[in-house]
Amino acid sequence: MMEGVFLDLPDFGGSVLYVGEECTPVIIFDDFFWSADKLSHMAPAEHEFSAPPKGGYPGIRAALPESYIDEVLRYINPTLRQVYEIPDEVQCCGQYGVYSLVCTPEKNLSVFQCVPHTDTRRQYYFAILHYLSSDDHGGTGFYRHVPTGFERISEDRYSEFMSTAKSHIDKCGLPPIKYLTSGDNHFELIHTVAYKKGRLLVYPGNLLHSGLINNEADINSNPETGRLTANIFIDHK
Repeated sequence: MMEGVFLDLPDFGGSVLYVGEECTPVIIFDDFFWSADKLSHMAPAEHEFSAPPKGGYPGIRAALPESYIDEVLRYINPTLRQVYEIPDEVQCCGQYGVYSLVCTPEKNLSVFQCVPHTDTRRQYYFAILHYLSSDDHGGTGFYRHVPTGFERISEDRYSEFMSTAKSHIDKCGLPPIKYLTSGDNHFELIHTVAYKKGRLLVYPGNLLHSGLINNEADINSNPETGRLTANIFIDHK
């Protein structure tokens, strides 16, 4: 069952989805003010994309325009601080943004690319995801780790999460080498947000999540036809 409760934010033109048993807020803006068409047309050519150095993302990336990043952060900052109750003394201390395209065939995935992930264990680190292409692509899933019940992997949970996950793998085996688009005996899918052109999501970086990659439509390195997204990551201290 998909778990979640919506709360509209009329003053900001968005809504909040409270995900899972931990009721983690995910902010959703449909038809975001920064045009998806405009941003798509600003994307570099395919040959200017490259694989990220750490190899975690199953595809290629290129830098986003700084003007877009600055305008998005100014727009969402009041909502971000209100929804996540960020204290006044905690301020943004770092940001970066990339265009992203999934292009790794399933047979070439690593084990870590076949399970949900987090971007950080820090409390005030957030991911912003903007869908830029047409609607026939896979969306985003949020997950619960079955053995621990954890949906967010914070610093104080990390050791237990890792040791329990290893014990569970030793008992049940590794997950299959494929894109995770539902759940398995390691991770339970608790909510999905469909890919819709112009939709923008904001969620904590320590919330377990994964792209719901459609093998037929999403494995494509062409910015004009692939599953193009804009991704911004912001930290606060």
